[in-house]
Amino acid sequence: MALIKPDHGLRPLGVSELLMKLVGVYAITSSHAPHPEYQRGSNLGGGVEKTVHEVRGALEDPTVAALFIDIENAHS
Repeated sequence: MALIKPDHGLRPLGVSELLMKLVGVYAITSSHAPHPEYQRGSNLGGGVEKTVHEVRGALEDPTVAALFIDIENAHS
C-alpha cells in the first residue's frame, strides 16, 4: 500500500500489523478449536474468567508452580 507524494513519487505504508491482525481474526473466527477444553479466548463466553479460576485453583496445590515470562521485553 502506498500514498502519492507531492512530487508524484510513492510513499510506502507499513501495514504488516494490520494484516497480521486481520489474518488472526479470520483464523479465529473461521475455525473451531481442535481441543475445546483448552480453548479459552475464542467463541467462548467467560473464557478469561474460567482460566483465572483454574490457575488459582491449581496454585493452591503446594506441588504446583507458575512461571511468568515477559515476552514483550524479551529482546532487551
